[in-house]
Amino acid sequence: MRRHCLESVCNNSPFVQSFWDEGEEDGFWVNLKNGFADMKFDPCQPTHTIHEWEIKEVKRRMKDVRPCKCKECLEASVAKY
Repeated sequence: MRRHCLESVCNNSPFVQSFWDEGEEDGFWVNLKNGFADMKFDPCQPTHTIHEWEIKEVKRRMKDVRPCKCKECLEASVAKY
Protein backbone atom coordinates (compact mmCIF):
# COMPACT_ATOMS: atom_id res chain seq x y z
CA MET A 1 0.00 0.00 0.00
CA ARG A 2 2.76 2.45 0.91
CA ARG A 3 4.61 1.75 -2.35
CA HIS A 4 1.42 2.23 -4.38
CA CYS A 5 0.77 5.62 -2.75
CA LEU A 6 4.34 6.74 -3.43
CA GLU A 7 4.05 5.61 -7.06
CA SER A 8 0.87 7.65 -7.51
CA VAL A 9 2.70 10.75 -6.27
CA CYS A 10 5.90 10.25 -8.29
CA ASN A 11 5.11 8.42 -11.54
CA ASN A 12 3.53 11.36 -13.34
CA SER A 13 5.97 13.96 -12.12
CA PRO A 14 8.23 15.54 -14.75
CA PHE A 15 11.02 16.09 -12.22
CA VAL A 16 11.28 12.73 -10.42
CA GLN A 17 14.21 10.53 -11.43
CA SER A 18 13.67 7.70 -8.94
CA PHE A 19 11.87 6.93 -5.70
CA TRP A 20 11.77 4.20 -3.10
CA ASP A 21 10.29 3.27 0.25
CA GLU A 22 12.62 2.05 2.97
CA GLY A 23 9.72 1.29 5.26
CA GLU A 24 9.53 2.27 8.89
CA GLU A 25 13.32 2.09 9.16
CA ASP A 26 14.07 5.07 6.90
CA GLY A 27 10.92 6.41 5.23
CA PHE A 28 10.35 7.62 1.69
CA TRP A 29 13.04 8.87 -0.70
CA VAL A 30 12.71 10.77 -3.99
CA ASN A 31 15.66 11.65 -6.24
CA LEU A 32 15.01 14.62 -8.48
CA LYS A 33 16.18 14.85 -12.09
CA ASN A 34 19.13 17.06 -12.93
CA GLY A 35 17.94 20.64 -13.20
CA PHE A 36 15.39 20.41 -10.36
CA ALA A 37 15.63 20.95 -6.62
CA ASP A 38 13.54 21.56 -3.52
CA MET A 39 14.27 25.26 -3.10
CA LYS A 40 12.48 25.81 0.23
CA PHE A 41 14.01 23.06 2.37
CA ASP A 42 17.21 25.10 2.73
CA PRO A 43 17.15 28.31 0.66
CA CYS A 44 20.95 28.58 0.83
CA GLN A 45 21.53 25.04 -0.44
CA PRO A 46 18.99 23.52 -2.88
CA THR A 47 18.43 19.83 -2.26
CA HIS A 48 18.05 17.30 -5.07
CA THR A 49 16.65 14.56 -2.84
CA ILE A 50 13.45 14.49 -0.80
CA HIS A 51 13.40 12.32 2.32
CA GLU A 52 10.31 12.17 4.50
CA TRP A 53 8.58 9.75 6.83
CA GLU A 54 5.06 10.32 5.48
CA ILE A 55 3.70 10.51 1.93
CA LYS A 56 1.78 13.69 2.72
CA GLU A 57 5.13 15.32 3.55
CA VAL A 58 6.62 14.07 0.26
CA LYS A 59 3.67 15.67 -1.56
CA ARG A 60 4.16 18.92 0.34
CA ARG A 61 7.88 19.04 -0.46
CA MET A 62 7.28 18.23 -4.14
CA LYS A 63 5.21 21.43 -4.39
CA ASP A 64 8.44 23.32 -3.62
CA VAL A 65 10.45 21.74 -6.46
CA ARG A 66 11.63 24.31 -8.98
CA PRO A 67 14.16 24.47 -11.79
CA CYS A 68 17.65 24.61 -10.33
CA LYS A 69 20.70 26.39 -11.68
CA CYS A 70 23.23 25.30 -9.10
CA LYS A 71 26.70 24.28 -10.25
CA GLU A 72 25.83 20.56 -10.15
CA CYS A 73 22.72 20.99 -12.33
CA LEU A 74 24.44 23.30 -14.80
CA GLU A 75 27.37 20.88 -15.19
CA ALA A 76 24.94 17.97 -15.75
CA SER A 77 23.05 19.87 -18.45
CA VAL A 78 26.30 20.76 -20.25
CA ALA A 79 27.51 17.14 -20.03
CA LYS A 80 24.32 15.97 -21.80
CA TYR A 81 25.28 17.81 -24.97
